[in-house]
Amino acid sequence: MPKKLKTKHIYLISGILLVIFLSLIISLTGFRHYNQDSRAQELPLLLNSGLFDCQQATIKYILWTEESGKLSEIEEVLESSGLAWHKQVLSDFSGKKAYKYLNKAIIEKEDEGRALAFYNKLSERTSDLKVRVYFEEKVDAVLEPNCYLEKNKVKIVQTVQMPGIISLCGFHYDLPLTVKAGRKNINIQLVTKNEAGSNRGKTVLAFPALLEEF
Repeated sequence: MPKKLKTKHIYLISGILLVIFLSLIISLTGFRHYNQDSRAQELPLLLNSGLFDCQQATIKYILWTEESGKLSEIEEVLESSGLAWHKQVLSDFSGKKAYKYLNKAIIEKEDEGRALAFYNKLSERTSDLKVRVYFEEKVDAVLEPNCYLEKNKVKIVQTVQMPGIISLCGFHYDLPLTVKAGRKNINIQLVTKNEAGSNRGKTVLAFPALLEEF
């Protein structure tokens, strides 16, 4: 039986919703029944990149919409996935609302193909519902962003570098969704963050862009 959505109401200042949209930013059982498709095989995720030795990663599926009239259809899709989704209702001071659905899990290397296939399937099934679908994978290791993107034939369209942080945005022909970075389309973002004075840090891979800070 599908698990019920858990709902939270969060009240934010109006600027936060705008920042979230403009920023460039699972249970494993639930997605094991989705077969790994050819697109998942084309683009390896972080654990299968061959660029570092990590055993586990944290993944997130995030859906974001302002269309209250589509909520029942969106939730029907999510409930049929067999995953546990957490729902948040976000409001600004003018009363404008946005709706966020989140699923989070820890995966291992052999799960990555199915995780990406599930993102592709979820994007396809919600394509007519006026909802944005985001995917994030995070590992506790530092990766050279250019190496991953160039190795996987991603066209780099934007680079941002700050002390301890590097963010690269690009376009890969096999990913289903895009967002705008300036005047260009992107569908992949890779961000690395170094801890000050050490070689330790984190890397996050996001499709089509990073929605939240990490």
